[in-house]
Amino acid sequence: MEQVSAIQLKGITKRFGSVVANDGIDLEVKRGEILSLLGENGSGKTTLMNMLAGIYFPDEGEILVEGKPVSIRSPKDSFQYGIGMIHQHYKLVDVFTAAENIVLGLDEGGRLDIKAANAKVKEICDRYGFDIDPTQKIYDMSVSQKQTVEIVKVLYRGADILILDEPTVGLDPEERIHFRNLFSRLAQDRLGAALQGININRVSATVCAIGCALAAVAGCFMGAYQGLSANMGDTMNLRILMLVMLAGAGSMNGIIITGTVMGFLDCVCPILFQGNAGSAVPIAIVVILLLIKPKGFFGHEMA
Repeated sequence: MEQVSAIQLKGITKRFGSVVANDGIDLEVKRGEILSLLGENGSGKTTLMNMLAGIYFPDEGEILVEGKPVSIRSPKDSFQYGIGMIHQHYKLVDVFTAAENIVLGLDEGGRLDIKAANAKVKEICDRYGFDIDPTQKIYDMSVSQKQTVEIVKVLYRGADILILDEPTVGLDPEERIHFRNLFSRLAQDRLGAALQGININRVSATVCAIGCALAAVAGCFMGAYQGLSANMGDTMNLRILMLVMLAGAGSMNGIIITGTVMGFLDCVCPILFQGNAGSAVPIAIVVILLLIKPKGFFGHEMA
């Protein structure tokens, strides 16, 4: 089955008087695709994106979202189709807080519940690990924090197609690393993965099926090697549980690292300690580490 494009532009042309900013542009972006537009200043990149954001309307051509022709005549129309744009020049009110800027312009009916808005903004920030205080004034924020507020603003409105105009302009090297990590967290999150077109249920079912098959094969080998018994898997299950807890949720690298460390302890401790202490010491070390870091050492927050 052919994948439907998230966005498709056909023959888009935009003129400003005698100046042709975009001339017959064709563009297609699939779900899960990250596309970068490169060009000199004044080549029409921002103009093209502004037509998707509803700031300009094309003189010629057609815009399709999810394979269906649409008419985007305002930013409100753009958000209705799940498109959110983060502009190069941030559209924030300095004397307002982060949450006040994020909900500004929304028609939620009745009087604004700022406590509820703060809570929802905090929930989004916690989900992705954004370093934003909903009650902080914009004039007290760094450039990267202001950019994050703009990103949270479009996520708050339910956008699942993000457009960023010159996203790294004005950021220092450390803030650029923060920016890349930010989108890495978006990709790791279940919602972020879904927004990129990844079928979470299908991936989970596939991983579960592969895991069950491997467990069955391992059981056959263990039964042949150790002999069958009612509790033959108890020790292995305990070690697997400790391994996953120590690594943390959602971290394959953490599983590999902690598995290596636990294997090393299993080899060294029986040499250093006599009798049952040789098998008890690794478990005690794991318990102590979990008391220090209950969520594991390498995992991230799961949605």
